[in-house]
Amino acid sequence: MTTLWDQSLRAAGANERGRAVTRILWGGGGFLLGVLVAIITLVVFAPHPKVVAPSPRPDTDLMVTLDDQYLARLVEQGIAKAKLPFTLTNIRAHISAHNVITISANLKADPNLPATSDLSAQAQISASAGTVALSNLAGTAGGLTLPDPVANILETAINARLATEKDYLTRGGIHYDIVGLSSTDGRLTISLTFT
Repeated sequence: MTTLWDQSLRAAGANERGRAVTRILWGGGGFLLGVLVAIITLVVFAPHPKVVAPSPRPDTDLMVTLDDQYLARLVEQGIAKAKLPFTLTNIRAHISAHNVITISANLKADPNLPATSDLSAQAQISASAGTVALSNLAGTAGGLTLPDPVANILETAINARLATEKDYLTRGGIHYDIVGLSSTDGRLTISLTFT
């Protein structure tokens, strides 16, 4: 036989369980709503990187931007014409800030041997005599410092190829001179002026 007291205790327990479930649901819902608001706030108010366009010189008539892939092709074509005592394959070029160019490749000293090592070099790129030219090329080959004569051969061959690229800009009677350069990571912007 259940007494009125037992029934009221059961009813109070059921009410308490119902309130606990309600508190858990409200707490979980409030937490999820807070997470959702935080995510939306981060997406909407997150800092967005600004695209900084290089400012042209006052005498600039045209600006051209090159990427790593285009420069690597020019470097590879220049190296192909160099008379080097070794073979370079898998040639890569990377443009960094402050007009620094990094060149890397696999070096094979003797075509009959399977062993290869790495070549890594850096140079400064600048506008010189109306064209683009590398200077101060230095680096390592197989962990050893690249000898100056080899560095000079590489620099001269690459510069010869870069100089012929200007010829493509002068077809049809329109002539340009390169008057300035600026670089960011992976991009080289060349300022040209009509001559």
